[in-house]
Amino acid sequence: KYSPTGQLKYSGFFKHDSIPIGVHREYASDGSFSNVTIYDTNGIKKAVGIYDSLSRRTGEWTFYFPSGQISSKGHFRKNKRIGKWVFFYPNGDTEQVGTFKNNRINGIWKWYYHNEKLRRLEHYDMNVRNGLYFELSPQGDTITVGNYTDGEKNGIWKNFTGDQIEYGRYVDNMQEGLWQAFNKKNNKLIFKGFYNQGELDGKVYYFYNNGKIKRVEAYRNNIPHGLWIYY
Repeated sequence: KYSPTGQLKYSGFFKHDSIPIGVHREYASDGSFSNVTIYDTNGIKKAVGIYDSLSRRTGEWTFYFPSGQISSKGHFRKNKRIGKWVFFYPNGDTEQVGTFKNNRINGIWKWYYHNEKLRRLEHYDMNVRNGLYFELSPQGDTITVGNYTDGEKNGIWKNFTGDQIEYGRYVDNMQEGLWQAFNKKNNKLIFKGFYNQGELDGKVYYFYNNGKIKRVEAYRNNIPHGLWIYY
């Protein structure tokens, strides 16, 4: 499409003369791209944003589900995601919120349940998990909490399952040393065992609710080995 003065205002392809497909461009009075809309082969809108003079994504962009609901939105610079981005469920609820730096996840990243209650929080350094990580149940109870170093679990981690709390240490993504599990209601010991580079090694103890030993298992390199005792 052209203006009465011959200035290009709009360009794009149509299927069957009516269904927009591919990249459709709108032009400002100086001839630069003012807006870009991208359609799939069925004419369904996929994205809206801006191209620079080299046809690279720049500025704010919005992406869509086939239903027309927004799937994500954020900013680009020279075709790379930057700054805050928000991702949505198909019903419009927020699913994820986080920041990009030079097209890489960087900083705090948050995930949400459909009711927009916090589901997970993690920290990234240029696409690599680094720092605090935790998950919550839909009711807001802690499921898992620990720390990452250069993308691997390290230090003390705690897992909360039903009435049980399990905790122990990771070294370079492998369970190491003493791990224990307690009953959340009475704080009684349920389990204790030792890990060596992610594998059970030595005796593993299980306990009744009253604290007395239920059974003793024995492992070597995560394989049952030696005498097992039941009480």
